[in-house]
Amino acid sequence: EGVFSLIKLAAQRARRIANGAETLLENDDNDKPTVLALREIADGHLDNPEFHKTENDFDLTSEAPAEDLGKLLIASHHGLIKSKSQFKTQKLVFDSTIIDLATTRKETYAKPGALPVISWGSLEEDLIRRDFSINSMAVSLHPDNFGILVDKNYGQQDINNRLIRILHPSSFLDDPTRLFRAVRYQIRLGFDIENQ
Repeated sequence: EGVFSLIKLAAQRARRIANGAETLLENDDNDKPTVLALREIADGHLDNPEFHKTENDFDLTSEAPAEDLGKLLIASHHGLIKSKSQFKTQKLVFDSTIIDLATTRKETYAKPGALPVISWGSLEEDLIRRDFSINSMAVSLHPDNFGILVDKNYGQQDINNRLIRILHPSSFLDDPTRLFRAVRYQIRLGFDIENQ
């Protein structure tokens, strides 16, 4: 029960940060392995309550292997693994709580639009591979820095400016479906897509 309480507290802080109700304190201490609660924070924006994830649906990532962490959570909290993917992710279910669990990773693309080839990566490498800055933030669950927002890509600033911004020039070449997601966020959230 303690793990789920921590996850819920971190998710609540992520929502408050996303909506400007709490200031950002960025963590520069990167030498500790950290498990983080990740949100597609833009989807939790208060202007669009119909698009909130449910209160018991969480995205987590860890520099530890998701498979190992998933087994630990399943064993200690009597859940089940609903699905696994080739991208080192798992969907775990505990009564009414759903956790999408992933290992931090790097991605390379053999050609535009191909599925990525993945390898282990640091938290920073994982966040920079994401589609948009507003989806590249994390809230720490580590006891030494619990609740600290990791925002190396200025996602909170872009939420405040209502801006959808890719993280690298080849983003749409790597994954053309990001174009559709950008338009979807533009329509759902009333954000602008960066001109460049």
